[in-house]
Amino acid sequence: MLRLSRKATWHPLPKYMVGVAELHYSYREVEADSPQDAIVKAKAMELPDELHLEYSHTLDSDVWKVETVIE
Repeated sequence: MLRLSRKATWHPLPKYMVGVAELHYSYREVEADSPQDAIVKAKAMELPDELHLEYSHTLDSDVWKVETVIE
């Protein structure tokens, strides 16, 4: 997209890369004696090569990252 300056010449708009902060849940299957024990065991696990993620929600834009694209 271009914008018109006061001198009536066209200048390209700067480009930005926006990192949208989202919350996802990753699921790990464990054998445990109780839900609390399952949490402890899940925390101790190494992440598997194949990880099932489920989208939860997008965080407020005040925690997003914005970087100028340099061409």
